Amino acid sequence: MSAQYPLGESPDPEIHCFETFERSFSLGCYDLRAILESPLGGSGDAGRCLGSSECAHGECVVPSSPFAEGRVARIYYDNRRQQQVGGSTSDSAGAVIYVGSLRDVWADVRVSSVVPRWWWVPLGVGGWIEGFLQYVVSFSLAFCLLNAAPAWWLDGDHALRLALGDSPAAVHRLVTGATTALLACCIVGSIVLLAI
Repeated sequence: MSAQYPLGESPDPEIHCFETFERSFSLGCYDLRAILESPLGGSGDAGRCLGSSECAHGECVVPSSPFAEGRVARIYYDNRRQQQVGGSTSDSAGAVIYVGSLRDVWADVRVSSVVPRWWWVPLGVGGWIEGFLQYVVSFSLAFCLLNAAPAWWLDGDHALRLALGDSPAAVHRLVTGATTALLACCIVGSIVLLAI
């Protein structure tokens, strides 16, 4: 194995290096699909296990690669959306074995707990609505905080006047003027930064 070939230079793409579950020493190379697609607790040499104590004969092994680009991941999916298959509807579920950088999986795989009820609605609608609502909440909170600032022509000005009570008007003008100037600098600075 090398940085250029994180899985080794074997011409067979199904062969992958494994080591013991305790990662004490390297065992060798096996058929990746045969080991990872076997059922958990299965019988025989290819049965999956969670530790060496569960292995009746042999050692419990895990895929091994010293390079981030050679990681092995089993991605389970449960697509409860009804799909048209030859005129009938069926649920699809299973697992996919992915070999590569886990950052690519995180960037390319979209996970959602929201599934459309109707088949004609795109799968991404739930994510779009969720993103839109997050933006609405963010903007509402930002406007709420901005309006609460003790600056002229904002509600914070009236709240400050009530909080100061019988204090001199000069104190009110000083606090309100300073806050107004600070907010104006922040808003103009933000616009300039966005323009750049």
